[in-house]
Amino acid sequence: MKQMHHDPVALINTSVNTIEQIEQYGRQSHLRNDLVKAISTNQFQVHYQPMINLQTNEIIAAEAFIRWEHPRYGTLLPNEFISIAEESDFILEMGNWTLDRVCHDYSGWLTEGLSPIKIAVNYSSVQFLQKDFVDNIHAIIKKYNLEPGFVIIEILERVSIRNFNQVKSNIEELHDLGIQVALDDFGTGFSSLEYLSKLNIDVLKVDQMFTQTANNDSTNAVIIETILILAEKLGIQVVAEGIETLEQLDFLISRNCLLGQGYYFRKPMSSREYKCLLREKTCIPGEAEPPTVDDHEKRKYYRLQFPLYLEASMTILKDRGNDVHYGSTLVLIRDISAGGLCFYTTMDISIKSNLLIQFTTTLFGKQVTFYGTPVWTKKVKKQLYKYGIEFRLSDEKKSLLNAFIHQLQLEIEKDGGIADGDFVRQSPSSYFQV
Repeated sequence: MKQMHHDPVALINTSVNTIEQIEQYGRQSHLRNDLVKAISTNQFQVHYQPMINLQTNEIIAAEAFIRWEHPRYGTLLPNEFISIAEESDFILEMGNWTLDRVCHDYSGWLTEGLSPIKIAVNYSSVQFLQKDFVDNIHAIIKKYNLEPGFVIIEILERVSIRNFNQVKSNIEELHDLGIQVALDDFGTGFSSLEYLSKLNIDVLKVDQMFTQTANNDSTNAVIIETILILAEKLGIQVVAEGIETLEQLDFLISRNCLLGQGYYFRKPMSSREYKCLLREKTCIPGEAEPPTVDDHEKRKYYRLQFPLYLEASMTILKDRGNDVHYGSTLVLIRDISAGGLCFYTTMDISIKSNLLIQFTTTLFGKQVTFYGTPVWTKKVKKQLYKYGIEFRLSDEKKSLLNAFIHQLQLEIEKDGGIADGDFVRQSPSSYFQV
């Protein structure tokens, strides 16, 4: 394989602003050009995240998320392409496609005998204020001979700013069809209470900023408690978003929050995976793989999953702030981003914020070293573990590493595979002989 045109050390000395500007401009330009053909080439997918009864762990609904499987940039989240789609009428086509796919999947689940649930579908302000908005929704649902009541339409607070009367009228028409309306990211806008007084909202989705900080922030804890009391008096359901830890879940349960969703239960998953989960009828918290830093930074940083496993030498450098000398061991790296990496090992490593780990490997004939801290772990099987690592890098170095990872991807695509470097074809279980 050809040598890299730039080596990682040289990249660190390159102008951060120049790299960010060139990368962002080029990326946005590619996305804008590629978006119009994404539907016709089947690049969009719909993933589903369960909404759970926090008291019983029963699956009561799902939220549908659109994903763009871009041939160059990998899986893209809505935050990266919705604003581009809103620049033209393509957002309307995307919205109709998403609901059509949801109806297709849901109809299939019912045909296989699975229990009925509700499915929440997100709509932007452009979609919600389009002409014949409700009629289009009804037509798509009717196409699959489904009762409209299974759908929940999620809107953001800012939707209602542009045309309050039209929003109110649309909500009333949706209610006439039996469709509920949820106000997403509740608490982050400036007119939340005004919306509750003027709009007949069915569900409030508490923004994850409050869910994830209530344990350590007394003000946000009071805000959540107040929302729950207010919603109960108004007869509105509350869903807590972004639950990621047992402590967050325990806080919500102790405050009588009935419904929630988040990575502590499950990440958004494919229709096939969600169908399997529905068969179980319940979703046990804590069994899902914890979120990595990369999950929170997908919009900003691209994750490269290697075609083969990348062999690396791992050394623990610091434990509880003290220098240590534990020696080194071989591990297999599955993927990497500017936020961190994922690897397999037979070592049982404690998840500590003061543990510093060094990874050394060879990429295209060059030795590369990364440093990070373990943030999650999952036992794959006896004596085999999977870990998520967060890199200890400044924002500047993350941007530069992000550029380097994109370059790796281009090199892999250009040469049609990986012919150089410490890559292995064996699965982790075979490699470690466990």
